[in-house]
Amino acid sequence: MKVQLKPLSQQAIVITGATSGIGLATARMAAKRGAKLALAARNEEALHQLEGEINAGGGQATASDLAGMLCLPYISYRELFVELARRLPGFLVGRSLAAPVTSPRP
Repeated sequence: MKVQLKPLSQQAIVITGATSGIGLATARMAAKRGAKLALAARNEEALHQLEGEINAGGGQATASDLAGMLCLPYISYRELFVELARRLPGFLVGRSLAAPVTSPRP
């Protein structure tokens, strides 16, 4: 089976460690190619600086406290993805949910 990936301009990507190393390089490269980005990192000041840099350059980036969120006790990956979708409007979480979720479900 041949895998066909969508162009980056049609994708939303969550990048952790976005303020240094490969995370920073990936964020900048993906932004240049038109991906919508959710950025997470421990250095909040650098994170917001990168968010501003990408948005000022015409990209779409949102700095998020995903790192803190991942420490919360989730019962399932589904709950984690529902929370991601709630915090990042428009975030697509894959086929297991079948559709974008914009608010938590009971």
